[in-house]
Amino acid sequence: MSARIPSLLLGFPLLLAPATLALGPQDSAQKTQASHKAQGSHKAQGSQTTPVEPAGPTSSPLVGNRLPTATLLADVPKLWRKGFASIQAEDCRKWLEVLSADDMEGRATGQPGFEKAARWVADRFREFGLEPVGENKGYFQMVPFAATQVASKTSWLALLDNDGQELLNIRVGRGLGGRITEASTKTMDFVFVLAKKAGDVDADKVRGKTVMLLDQSEMGPYGRTKGFVALMRARPASIVLIDEKQASLDPSAARSVRYTGGRQSQNLSGRCRRPNRYALTPGAAAQLLERAGLATHLDAKADGGTWAVVGFQLKTHIEVETKAVFACNVVGMIRGSDPRLSKEIVGIGSHLDHIGIRGSVINNGADDDGSGTTGLLAVARAFSMNRTKPRRSLLFMAFCGEEMGLIGSKHYAAHPIFDNRRMVAELQMDMIGRNEEHARTKEKAEDNINSLHLVGTQKLSDELHQICLDANDKYARFAFEYDEEDVFSRSDHVSFAKKDIPIAFFFTGFHPQYHRPTDTVDRIDFPKLARVARLVYAIAWETANRENRPKVDRTYTEVMEAQRAKRRKRQRK
Repeated sequence: MSARIPSLLLGFPLLLAPATLALGPQDSAQKTQASHKAQGSHKAQGSQTTPVEPAGPTSSPLVGNRLPTATLLADVPKLWRKGFASIQAEDCRKWLEVLSADDMEGRATGQPGFEKAARWVADRFREFGLEPVGENKGYFQMVPFAATQVASKTSWLALLDNDGQELLNIRVGRGLGGRITEASTKTMDFVFVLAKKAGDVDADKVRGKTVMLLDQSEMGPYGRTKGFVALMRARPASIVLIDEKQASLDPSAARSVRYTGGRQSQNLSGRCRRPNRYALTPGAAAQLLERAGLATHLDAKADGGTWAVVGFQLKTHIEVETKAVFACNVVGMIRGSDPRLSKEIVGIGSHLDHIGIRGSVINNGADDDGSGTTGLLAVARAFSMNRTKPRRSLLFMAFCGEEMGLIGSKHYAAHPIFDNRRMVAELQMDMIGRNEEHARTKEKAEDNINSLHLVGTQKLSDELHQICLDANDKYARFAFEYDEEDVFSRSDHVSFAKKDIPIAFFFTGFHPQYHRPTDTVDRIDFPKLARVARLVYAIAWETANRENRPKVDRTYTEVMEAQRAKRRKRQRK
């Protein structure tokens, strides 16, 4: 799932302190939350039959996520029972072990590991007999991305005097580093800030200016120091950090990947396009400040404060080399059986990408969103195994670029393979393999074995919401929760909701390993993952086979305006 960071902090670096059928609920007590009492919520009902040994072992840390096999299989219509029964925890384990292996390198969009994962998923689609509907009769809808690499020999930051004479030149990789991705040549007046506390930042002096920051303030929320947050609130034009760790990030030794979808789609680039973020080593900064007459402020006993640097300017000159890189949405279709309704489509999605390698550490992204892509494979294979197909067609989509701002799904929605008006619903699986844990709310994993967040279904279509409730009552019996509606805009389904396509987002919740290297396959609850996939399969079948498409009761614009009106009303109170 795409991360959420307060908007005033976007575009700037973190300043860190030093540094098998598995179907139903367990017999243990189920949690009761206020969210269960919300309108339309359904509590799971326990089975009364004698348990049957589930198929296959599990090494899940929580193994109680299972109901008797006979109880639910008997309720599944014969027409699609074979596919339902094919969704096994052990198969999910095998697939996710591949997707979250180190050789996938964290599946960052535009990096070699993502391409390897995309080709592997395409091979599974081919194995399951899905129809290739991508470019060149293949399984890829190519999404334009490019990698930029800084040319170290011709990229630098310099100190100039009033006459424009260069007094000091600091090259990339030799004292100058940071997250630098854009070609740029700028000459700037600048301000120096020594932040020992938030109050050392003079907002009037730094607003709209280039700021050289030496930050010695204490840590605040979101992994940012209090001085840095105070500076960001004052809205400087740009920042040059004095930070050994940030300056050690040599932009000429790594490539930065971004979406290049053309002028009409610039708004799709999301968090990909960020201003250059410069950093100097303390040694290089000391040379520069000494030339500018500010060396005394580097003394350990110096008081904090903000000083305009008079008589000097900074000049940056950055050259980059750019080349196209592989990025795609992996797409495959199962055609519907009805000559009329097969022109309509039920979309089923996950995001294939994760956050890749950071520093030297691989972020494997087993739950985010290796689990959703595993569920996508399980549902795709299940539909392929039934002799009779549903009346509508099914489009399976594994998106790229979700972690960079939902780019793959935005690109699909802007450049659909099939007219968006033909898609009757989009079902999204993102992080479906864990049991929610929250230190802040004191929720424990063992309290959430039977919980599943159903997000967004009550926004656009009441009928799709009811389809989800009915399928859950019959085939999964999760305790649905509705207390994560604030993540509605943070996964790929929202790209379709914006086209007024009814959506359902399935999410088992956050945990301490979210976006960390510890999000690994050994922590996945595979019986629960398979159970979510089975639920999505049942919902997809019902949606694809019914006579009428789910009615759109409210457009996305109407939903968003209603939410804004509620916020305004609360603010007035």
